[in-house]
Amino acid sequence: MHSIRAGARQTTGPAWSRSIAPDIEPGRFFEGEDLWRRTTPFVLGAILPFALLPFAGISATDPRVLVAAALAAVLIAMVYLLPWPRLPASSQALPLLGYFVLVGLLRDGAEGHSSIFDPLVALPVVWFALYGTGRQLALSVLAMGLTLTLPVVIGEAHTDSGDQFVRALFAVALASAVGTAVQLVVHALRRATLESRSILETSQEAFISIDEDGLIREWNPQAERLFGWGRDEIIGRPVHHTIIPRRHRDAHLRGLGRFLAGDDLEMMARRLEVEGLRRDGVEIPIELSISALREGDEWRFHAFVRDISERQAVEAALREAEERFRKAFDDSRVGMALISLDGSFQRVNRALCEICGRTEGSLLGRRFGEIIHPDEQQREVEALRDVADGESYGYRGETRCLHARGHPVWISLTVSPIYDSKGILSYLIAQIEDISERKESEERLTRQALHDSLTGLPNRTLFADRVRMATARRTTQGFAIIYLDLDGFKLVNDTLGHAAGDQVLVEVARRLERLLRAGDTLARLGGDEFALLCEGVGEVEAKTIADRVIYALTRPIGVQDREIVQAASIGISLYGPGVSVEEPDEMLGEADMAMYRAKAAGKSRYALFESWMREGDTDRASLERELRRALAGDEIVVHYQPEVDLISGAITGAEALVRWRHPERGLLEPAQFLFVAEASDLIAEIDDLVLREACRQAALWRAEMPQGESFNVSVNISERRLADPD
Repeated sequence: MHSIRAGARQTTGPAWSRSIAPDIEPGRFFEGEDLWRRTTPFVLGAILPFALLPFAGISATDPRVLVAAALAAVLIAMVYLLPWPRLPASSQALPLLGYFVLVGLLRDGAEGHSSIFDPLVALPVVWFALYGTGRQLALSVLAMGLTLTLPVVIGEAHTDSGDQFVRALFAVALASAVGTAVQLVVHALRRATLESRSILETSQEAFISIDEDGLIREWNPQAERLFGWGRDEIIGRPVHHTIIPRRHRDAHLRGLGRFLAGDDLEMMARRLEVEGLRRDGVEIPIELSISALREGDEWRFHAFVRDISERQAVEAALREAEERFRKAFDDSRVGMALISLDGSFQRVNRALCEICGRTEGSLLGRRFGEIIHPDEQQREVEALRDVADGESYGYRGETRCLHARGHPVWISLTVSPIYDSKGILSYLIAQIEDISERKESEERLTRQALHDSLTGLPNRTLFADRVRMATARRTTQGFAIIYLDLDGFKLVNDTLGHAAGDQVLVEVARRLERLLRAGDTLARLGGDEFALLCEGVGEVEAKTIADRVIYALTRPIGVQDREIVQAASIGISLYGPGVSVEEPDEMLGEADMAMYRAKAAGKSRYALFESWMREGDTDRASLERELRRALAGDEIVVHYQPEVDLISGAITGAEALVRWRHPERGLLEPAQFLFVAEASDLIAEIDDLVLREACRQAALWRAEMPQGESFNVSVNISERRLADPD
């Protein structure tokens, strides 16, 4: 052990280790560190044949010698000058194979079959056995055989030719066997050297060896870094005076004495956590395992020591984190639970118990799906299973759980996977928050956004959405839009007040609701306008519904000790399967046109929408032409309805009312012609005319009346005019 550690302390390793070049890849012998250890033998091997020339009786001026010398120079230059790391590994065998040619030339110059140069052919084989690959070794053995036999084959016949072949064959067999064995041994030595070096250099533990007198005999580099003592400084010093804190020294000596006396053999082969003493006097927590080895008559104690300062800090941080998690988990106002991979509760906090109305004991071991509302159970359990199976990383959603008392509770649910240090899914953590109040607020806001605040009926937005849905699922009978406008409702507001008007609207809504079939939609579009969406009806059914509406409104409505009969004009637009449909607003517009036709026909009745109302048929076209002439011929006049203060009886203002003084039909009310104006650009001209006339008249009245500054004239302006920025 001592020799291995001592060898490991040398940066380059022992001489034999450096000679076999353990750091280089076989076949790349002209690369790596200590290159001179391989190039120098090659150069000497290339020069050696020429030193044998006098013994072979060859002249230095022999052409074959000169060619061999030139070849030797080329081979040596190749070794030193070529960029071997950038060339293929197989190319590094060329100088060695060229050496066979060099020897062959000199053997041929010796003009003898048994030459002094013959042993030199073994040098490349030895080289490949030490540094080359198996293929390179086999190639060198073949080249050796050719070098020995080729001159015999191509030269003149000699009496010892047979002996030459036998010697060559024997040399090849011997080189193959010995070379292979040497190569295997060298490769094994390389592996052992590299493994030992790797173990010693990468060891994360300090190694300390002491004798039975307590003197330190071995000390590895990690021990130097751990305790701050250099190896040369501490070898031979007592361990209890160097790395054992003063308060533990007596205990150490007593323990060592008991072991040597044979009274305490159990302390060996155990991991102990104690304090160690650094050279600077700082104590550090260490973990050590001690083994005893009997060497002759003496005991040797070997200890592997590890600094556990970081581990203890991590453990302390982990304990602190666990305590923080426990407090955060238990004291959180959000419900929390640890759920096993099979879906059962492993741990729950107080907030979750309050949300579910259950005790901790009743929840533990219970399946997650058991607390979920039956309508949501399958979806939530599948989502939880996807997280547990690793198909999704976490889940977040809103669902309903089932309170112990049986009522549903809206919750926000977040499920996340928890993995252990090895990346294996351990359990799931769920955060559950009671969002019942938020859901109620959202539902209230949604209802406010989609429903009329007075009657509670759907508003225009929701009605338009229902129309789109009906359009998408039209049956063979299609659907109908029934548009209602209360006749004379403005008079109720003006005479009885808006509170009375609201009471009338609510009662009308209740009566219309009682007429609804399953699947019908009733909406208040605004003011005194209502609309019904009736699916699966044709013209006959739509007319029947309209008759029922008119009849339902014939019964008086009690308001402020009065009875009011609130009639309505109705427009019907039908959309069968074969009829192209537009946007909901356009469909409502068509029903609105039909409603105005009903008003023009005498009110408290209904009218069906016909295409000419939209496309400009003859009747409508003629009415529009007459209206244009009326505007140009001063037939459009303004009447005024006084506004009276009911307390004082004084007239405080007037309302401007447009009328058409028709030369043939007499004085026409707005309902009899404004629907044509609304569908064309004439409405803007009528609005401008009424405004001009009302302003003129208001100015005259203000000038004539004693307190005319407070006298107001009200004018009704169309939506199209208000929407026109000009």
